Amino acid sequence: MDNTFRMINDHAVGELSADIIFKIAALARKANEEYGSDQVYNASIGALTDDDGKLLINNTYYEVLKSLPNVYFADYAPMTGEPEFLDASIKACFRDVEVEGYKEAVAVMGGTAAIKHVFWNYGDDGDEILVTDWNWTPYNQIAYENKRVMRSFNMFTPDNKFDVAAMEESIETLMKKQKSVIVVLNFPAHNPTGYTPTKEEAQDMFDAVAKLGEKHKDKKIILLFDVAYMDFAGERGRDFIRAYKPMPNNVLSLFSYSLSKTATAYGLRTASLISLSSSADLAMEAKAAVTFSTRGTYTGCVRSAQLAFAKVVNDPALREQFEKEREGHVALVAKRAAAFLQEADKVGLKHSPYQSGFFISIPCEESNKITEELFEKKTFVAPMPKGLRLAICSMAEWKCAKLPAILADYVK
Repeated sequence: MDNTFRMINDHAVGELSADIIFKIAALARKANEEYGSDQVYNASIGALTDDDGKLLINNTYYEVLKSLPNVYFADYAPMTGEPEFLDASIKACFRDVEVEGYKEAVAVMGGTAAIKHVFWNYGDDGDEILVTDWNWTPYNQIAYENKRVMRSFNMFTPDNKFDVAAMEESIETLMKKQKSVIVVLNFPAHNPTGYTPTKEEAQDMFDAVAKLGEKHKDKKIILLFDVAYMDFAGERGRDFIRAYKPMPNNVLSLFSYSLSKTATAYGLRTASLISLSSSADLAMEAKAAVTFSTRGTYTGCVRSAQLAFAKVVNDPALREQFEKEREGHVALVAKRAAAFLQEADKVGLKHSPYQSGFFISIPCEESNKITEELFEKKTFVAPMPKGLRLAICSMAEWKCAKLPAILADYVK
C-alpha cells in the first residue's frame, strides 16, 4: 500500500492482514497437507483438538442448541441478553463460591467485546491500561482501537509468585495522572503461561487493591478478570474468587465469562460481562453502560447460543452430562501438559509456572527469529514479546512429550 496518501483517518492505521498466530496456523495446516499430521507439531492456535488435530466440541451443548426451534436462531435477543442466560452465566462463573456484593450481568459478543466495552466505558482517551508483561497480545490492539495504551507490569517474582507489589506500584503510578485505572487480569489458567493464582496470592492482591481504593478515594480502580479458561483450571480455578473481599465503592470487579472454551462455542461469539460491586447502583451502572455500547456497536448477541447454555445450566441432568464431557477435555489437556513438563525438566528447558489451561510459555529472546527457524522442523508456535507460547491444547500427548527436545535446540 502507498504510505504517502490515505483516505482513512490517522487513528485508523490497521492494515489488511491476518493475525500473526492465524498466519502461523495456516502454515501448519499447509505442512499437514504436505507432510502428514504425524510429522507436524502445531502448537500455534488456542483451540482444543483431538490427537488428529480436529476440533473437539461439547456434544451436549450442541445437541441442546440444535434442538431449539428455528425462531430462536432467527429472532433478536434482548439488548441486555436473555434473562435466563444472564442468571446462568453468573451461576456458572461463581458456582458454589459465595461472595459478598451485588452482581449484574450483560451479554456480549465474546470475551473480546467484553474487553472492548470495558476499555471504552471505564477509560479516557490516552489512558494507560495495566496488563501483566506476559499477556494475550490482542489486548494491545483492542486498546489502540479505543484510543487507549497498554502498560505492562512484572507478572512473576523470582520464585514464580504473582508480583502483587509490581501491580500495586503500577496502579498508584497511574492514579497520579488518571481518574480511573483499569487492570486486566487474565487468570486462572493464564494465556499464555498457564498460571493460576493460589488463594493466598489472590488475598494479597485484593488487600492491596482495597488499600489503594481507601487511600485514593477520588480515583477509581477497575479489575477486569478475563476468565476465558477458568473452567479448565479445576477446583483451584475459583480460589481467587474465594479470596474476594468487599471492596470500597471506588473499586469495581468485572468478569468476562465466555462460552468459547467453556462450551467449545468459539465461533458463536457469546459471553457475559459480570459486574461485582459493594454498591448495587454501580453494579447496575456497568450493565447499563455495556448495553448502550452494544446498541452502538452490534445491536445484540446470538439468542440461540444464550438459550442453549441457560438450558444446560438449569437442567441438572443436562448439566451433569455437559460437565462430564468438559471434565474429559480438562483431563486431556492435563495429560498433555504433564507430558510436556516432564520432558522439559529432563532436557533443562525453562518454562512458565504452569498450573492449568491451554498454554505453556518458554522465556527466550528473539522469539520471532526462533519461531521462523522452527518452521524447518515442521514445528509451529506463537511468538510473544517475552518468549514462545505453546498451545498444548492442540497437540497429541506424544507430540507434547517430544516438543521440549526440539525446542531445546533453539532456546538457550
